[in-house]
Amino acid sequence: MRSPGAPSLRREVERQFWKQIATGITSEKAAEAVGVSQPVGTRWFRHRGGMPLFMSKPVSARYLSFAEREEIALLRAQDVGVANALKKTVTTLPAQLRQSLTWDRGKELSDHARFTIESGVRVFLADPHSPWQRGTKENTNGLLRQYFPKGTDLSRWSEQEIQAVARTLNNRPRKTLGWKTPAETLNEYIKSVRQLGVATTG
Repeated sequence: MRSPGAPSLRREVERQFWKQIATGITSEKAAEAVGVSQPVGTRWFRHRGGMPLFMSKPVSARYLSFAEREEIALLRAQDVGVANALKKTVTTLPAQLRQSLTWDRGKELSDHARFTIESGVRVFLADPHSPWQRGTKENTNGLLRQYFPKGTDLSRWSEQEIQAVARTLNNRPRKTLGWKTPAETLNEYIKSVRQLGVATTG
């Protein structure tokens, strides 16, 4: 078996590897199919923790296509920004989970006051250069970077593809949760809150 080679060649070989994985075969068979050793295939699979969507499509030479630019312009005209998208998402959560939100000082949520008024969710801004004040977010960003490297234009991905990454991460066991998944922990919390609510009424 050969080494995957130079980074440009390796990227294409790894992309082919993930296409093989997407067909449902094991990492060992996928590695064999693209001509790399089984340990390399196993390492790629283990390092990425599953199917990284950013590897499934080759990156085009241009940053945004005309259609993508047009879609962004339409969304801006319809006032669909981060705050509006977040408001739409947060209202699907149970009331106990949407009481507050800690955000960093990026321009994405510069309209946080309107977001608070319209959604009822209080927004707290972390102090500058204080990532420990939002540790879960920093950890999650690190996990997301496995799928979307820094600087990735997320408008290239459909909502279904982004939701697939979210499902993967929410079903990935975490040491800080006693090796439970975030989905299991959230479900247990919601169940306990509902039981507490039933026990105290009446």
